[in-house]
Amino acid sequence: MKSTRWTVNLYDWLKGLIMFVGTPVLTLVQQEIPNWTPWLSDHFGKSGAIIAQAALGAMITYMLKQLATDDTAVAIKTLAKQDVTIKDNSGDAPKQ
Repeated sequence: MKSTRWTVNLYDWLKGLIMFVGTPVLTLVQQEIPNWTPWLSDHFGKSGAIIAQAALGAMITYMLKQLATDDTAVAIKTLAKQDVTIKDNSGDAPKQ
């Protein structure tokens, strides 16, 4: 479901709500990571906690991106640009 230019639909509001709730939670979790990772700090110093914070931020960002991506639709569009005929298991081309 896509919004047209200068409009906001229900799906956009739900994504905004997820960001509204998720951002402060992620910030609080990232601030607590240095307390949770004494063994990282023992081996790598303060940079161990920073690495853990970056890794957590990257993981959350990737997961949110995956929630918003329809891999099948992206693959079909990519193949269609290359003039490849896509067929299902019965040998029929899907309707677009």
